[in-house]
Parts: sequence; C-alpha cells; structure tokens
Amino acid sequence: MKTFVITTDNTSDLPEAYIKENNIGIMSLTYNIEGVTYSYENPLPPDVLYQKMRDGSIPTTSQVNPAEAKRIFLEMLEKYDCDILHISFSSAMSGSYNSARIAAEELEEEGISHKIRIVDSLGASAGM
Repeated sequence: MKTFVITTDNTSDLPEAYIKENNIGIMSLTYNIEGVTYSYENPLPPDVLYQKMRDGSIPTTSQVNPAEAKRIFLEMLEKYDCDILHISFSSAMSGSYNSARIAAEELEEEGISHKIRIVDSLGASAGM
C-alpha cells in the first residue's frame, strides 16, 4: 500500500505541533484588515485582530486559489513521494474546495504518478 499524507486548510484549526508531528500540508485562506494581508504563515494575534474589529475595522477573507493549492500538492509530493488526501473547508462557505479540485485535476492531466483525492468536509473548524 502506498503511503499518503493529509492536506487541509488552515480553517481546520489544528494545533501547530500536531501539524508538524503528522506532516500535514496546510493551505492558507488569507484575510486582509487595514490593508495588510495575513495568513497561516503570517498571522495577526487573535487579541489584536479582535481589538481592530471592535475599533471598527472590517476584515475580508480570500480562498485558496488553484495555483496555491497546486504548489502545496507539489511540495508534498516532492517531500514525501506519496498519495494525497485533501480535506477541504466546506464548499458551502468557500471556493477553496473547488480550487483544490482544479489543482488536482491539472496535476493529473500533467501525468503525475500519484493520486490526489479531494474531500469536501461540509464542515468548518475542528469539524473538518
């Protein structure tokens, strides 16, 4: 049986230690507040974010795009030589599921020798 890794979105709210310990690939949905974009790799501390919101700032969010999803998949394939199971944030709340699906289809069309399966969790946060 071929090994596989799991990838997911940062909306899964998995602890950093768990992500590293289990070699989980993370796709980052970003948010912008006061003209600055934040992500999984570059987060705004929650207390600062909530204070900005209390002060009237309104954050906007952005889904993972197909190019970013493809980059993460390729990174995982190169690092682990494995199949991928991607568990996505609910398609009812974001287009990130579709972006991951498009990226997987593109890689398949390019002839990768690994399987990438995309699952729509139909959930959010730890429910994923």
